[in-house]
Amino acid sequence: MSRLSPVIQEANRIALIRSAAKNLKKMQIRRWLKENPEIGTTTTGRFYKMVQVGNTYKMRYVYPPVNPLA
Repeated sequence: MSRLSPVIQEANRIALIRSAAKNLKKMQIRRWLKENPEIGTTTTGRFYKMVQVGNTYKMRYVYPPVNPLA
């Protein structure tokens, strides 16, 4: 097994941390959606909730909880 240069090792470490953070965020959003079944998603990846205004329903955009680790 060849030894990687310190620059490559550092780049690999940073890539691993970013990948783990991205996966954590996806898991948090998945859990949030499971806990809030009234929230839907659009094809562009935004989240919405239907709110009754008078006799009609309107779509209101909502945002997932902020990641405290970021």
